[in-house]
Amino acid sequence: MRPTNGTAAPRTRQGWLRLRTLDTLDKRTAAFKKACALEAELCRDLGGVDQLGAARRQMTRNASILGVVIEDFACRWIGGDDEIDIANWLAAMSVQRRLLVTVGLNREPRVIDELTDEDRELEALADEVTEEMEAAS
Repeated sequence: MRPTNGTAAPRTRQGWLRLRTLDTLDKRTAAFKKACALEAELCRDLGGVDQLGAARRQMTRNASILGVVIEDFACRWIGGDDEIDIANWLAAMSVQRRLLVTVGLNREPRVIDELTDEDRELEALADEVTEEMEAAS
């Protein structure tokens, strides 16, 4: 595969583009670990990796990588980075959703008997934001 965009990607002696794989990455990075953890969760939700064909495994891996990319976009935007490309962020979310639906992960409501501490924190935060918005208007 010859590159067409003029990037300085690694090449073979014959001048061909050397494609990278996830196996060649530094597995110590937070992003790599997060993607692997999410992929494992998605595979468990689908009945285990041994129940998935090659195509579903590939889509699950891509959805988990997109999950890390989407989280990065969100962290930067919430952190005040004005350079975020919202269109790319939304496109990544849309593609991830389509991948998840394609592999068979659907939203299934669950019955909540008791609120967790995290639920209470989110509820309190939502109340604060609502109060601030009402006070500002």
